[in-house]
Amino acid sequence: MPVWPFAFALVDASDTTFGPSHYREDFKVFSMSGEGEEGDAFSLTLRILNPGGLLQPGRKHWLWVAWRDPDSLVITPIFFGQIVAIPSDLFGRVIEINAVARAADHFARLVALAQTLKVQPNYDPILIAQDRQNDPLAVLEGYSGRIAIDRTNHLDLYLRGSRRTAIPHARWLLAGLLRIFGERERPQLNL
Repeated sequence: MPVWPFAFALVDASDTTFGPSHYREDFKVFSMSGEGEEGDAFSLTLRILNPGGLLQPGRKHWLWVAWRDPDSLVITPIFFGQIVAIPSDLFGRVIEINAVARAADHFARLVALAQTLKVQPNYDPILIAQDRQNDPLAVLEGYSGRIAIDRTNHLDLYLRGSRRTAIPHARWLLAGLLRIFGERERPQLNL
């Protein structure tokens, strides 16, 4: 059982369901910070006591981080991701590691999500360049939404209808129409 309210468990990539066995402290953590931007994966940076051999073959490179509420004692997973870079100062006493909350099968999930969104009125293959027909991000351009990569379950789509997203959506539509009609026959649209 960890000394403080956070737990850090190194696991396999297939260990995607958080359970009580993950509430442990596989290494001593001095600090952690994270950042995530809309449409991108959450990134976590940990300063830890060097456990030695962190990059050895056969070592687990996926990480569960959980938090225990001191009042209710409820344990909540807050991060699941892969250690993605060589630690800073590999031979130092304290090292810094980086992990990203992106599933091992991220692209396959994105393709599967895009296939479900290939429905009109937001999708029309005539508005997508021929070389981008199988690009899952091209399918999403027809929606006023963004991909959200959650810190624990990794992939979701949320749609918005704000004015902030309406202008890029209109530009996408006009660019598609220009590709269809060409430079000489520009359509006149009153938005």
